[in-house]
Amino acid sequence: FQSPAQEINLAQCLYDITPLEPLIEEGYILLTPNYRLARRIKAEWDARRMAAGERVWEPLSVQPLDSWLLEQWERAVSDHILPPVTPLGSAQALELWRQVIVEQERQSPDYHLLRPVAAAELASQARDILRRWQVDMHSPGIRQSFELEQDCGTFLQWLTLFERHLAASGQCTTVDCLEQLPALSGRYPGARIALLEFVDVAPLVRAALRAL
Repeated sequence: FQSPAQEINLAQCLYDITPLEPLIEEGYILLTPNYRLARRIKAEWDARRMAAGERVWEPLSVQPLDSWLLEQWERAVSDHILPPVTPLGSAQALELWRQVIVEQERQSPDYHLLRPVAAAELASQARDILRRWQVDMHSPGIRQSFELEQDCGTFLQWLTLFERHLAASGQCTTVDCLEQLPALSGRYPGARIALLEFVDVAPLVRAALRAL
């Protein structure tokens, strides 16, 4: 006997990969929005192989979309197609944001933050979204719009300082790596990929996928 809660948990652990089998047989790379779904799909694939009595099988090619895109960037850097820079992990990027925010706060009498770490998280998310949706923050019109509102103007100051630090240290974030991928169009044989369970795909990611 299973309780309703146990039945819900069981359902959450299952993923029907039957519709994916033709793609798998044709050698498609399966890309998901996150690691959790990738692990669920891989676990289901392995369970089916074991149930079929197989003792050895090829690992399923499934991983999060951003992870796969970063692998393509790393390959291009290794092949000397893209310039070498040092990508920051999420924790490192957040720490740089925090340092930038604290530095800017010391120079400005206009505000005092009680939680600079939370502000760093929001600023990091905002920059990532703006770049994925290809908003040109160097455009005079965009910058003017941000400067009309105090909080947006403060973010713009943080952003300018953050990117200045990145450039000076030869570092980049994940989204900076993705921005370089459209330049790889025609440089490698086209990959066969299938996107699974995506609600939407940002324009920058679409451009990267078209190039790859």
